[in-house]
Amino acid sequence: MNCAVKALNKEGQPWEVTVEGYSIVARYRWKDATFIGVGARKVRSDYTFIVTLDDKGVWTENDEVEDSTLGAGPSDGGLGIGGSYNISKGKHVIKTWELGLGRDVDILSD
Repeated sequence: MNCAVKALNKEGQPWEVTVEGYSIVARYRWKDATFIGVGARKVRSDYTFIVTLDDKGVWTENDEVEDSTLGAGPSDGGLGIGGSYNISKGKHVIKTWELGLGRDVDILSD
């Protein structure tokens, strides 16, 4: 099964599917951008879906959402640096809309 799962992975795509123990893990990096303006900001968001099979043929599903932001820019006459990191696990329904200008980076390379 591991070969069949690896066949889902394509060079340059924002997802990766792996087999970890009794689980199939699908990671999707849906945001990976660097924004440059008066300051600079690096934003990254990952969604992970995990299906775990037990020895009776029953599966469980879990998902995780991971977001991180790191930025620097002018602040009160000096330089401000800040960041945030959030992770949540469980069932998720995510709707988001954003508009920005950035550059592509190597997906899943960090």
